[in-house]
Amino acid sequence: MPGDRIPLLSIATLSGIYFTLTMTEHIASIVIAAATIMGIGTQVTIHQLDKATAKQCINHEWPATQHSAHMEWCATNNYPIN
Repeated sequence: MPGDRIPLLSIATLSGIYFTLTMTEHIASIVIAAATIMGIGTQVTIHQLDKATAKQCINHEWPATQHSAHMEWCATNNYPIN
């Protein structure tokens, strides 16, 4: 039905919004966008680092001379050591 349509924002509307913002609003929007990107990026990095650490502990991927120190660290930090 025509009354049920969701209006789409046009480029003209978006550019009109963009050009009517104050300098403070521009800066705030950039800061919010950067914080969001950094927050998501940080979470992805932490997840990848945690996966790599778990793999290292399971496979004992370290120099033989440091085996006991690494095994102790993995056990202390609750990583499986098989």
